[in-house]
Amino acid sequence: MACKQKFKTLLLSAFYLIVMQNSSLNVFSQTINTADMNSIVFIPNDFHNVKFGLYESGENVCTPFYPNFEMKIKNEVVINIPQKIICNSEIDSLIIPICGAYIIGERRGLKYAHLSTPIIHIFKIDEETWYSGKIIDPNLKYEHPDLSFYNTKQEKNRMQKIKEAQSYSDDELNNETGSFSGSAINVNALDFVDLTIQPGIYEIYISMYGLESNQLQVEILLNNKK
Repeated sequence: MACKQKFKTLLLSAFYLIVMQNSSLNVFSQTINTADMNSIVFIPNDFHNVKFGLYESGENVCTPFYPNFEMKIKNEVVINIPQKIICNSEIDSLIIPICGAYIIGERRGLKYAHLSTPIIHIFKIDEETWYSGKIIDPNLKYEHPDLSFYNTKQEKNRMQKIKEAQSYSDDELNNETGSFSGSAINVNALDFVDLTIQPGIYEIYISMYGLESNQLQVEILLNNKK
């Protein structure tokens, strides 16, 4: 049990490190609890019990391969979304939940370090345009401090490893047996993708580290008259 808890702690640490290193800009920190939001109906209704936000990275019943996703995937990104969302209020209150999980090998993480920020992709099936947005905080401004001699040496070593990792093929990356890290993800897609929602069916997936998640569809119904 102690080993398992330590592994989960490492997963969360890796996720926060990715956010800080790759969002030299910003990070959304609001947490959304939909448990009491009667104006929105999720089908299945398990999504009503999930807290959504950039830092809400805990496993829950909507997490793919729950429980213990870290034991069931490797070099994969997987997501889960509602099959249907019914909005009975103003469109501004709409939430499109994404519960996801990823586990990435060290070599893949190095080779695709420049693609480490998760990106949400949304497509309305009767249109021709994909909309996308990075999962970063729009409010946090982070500046890299001057590195000490020790940290400068570490950074040079990391850059050298990234350079060496470019020689690995995707087959070699997918079959690696080294160390892995990852996290669960619980976000509202509309916090990160600039998209005007209309009733219809939407297809959604996440990309990161040169990988694409499974693509899922959600039907959105708007019952409000405004």
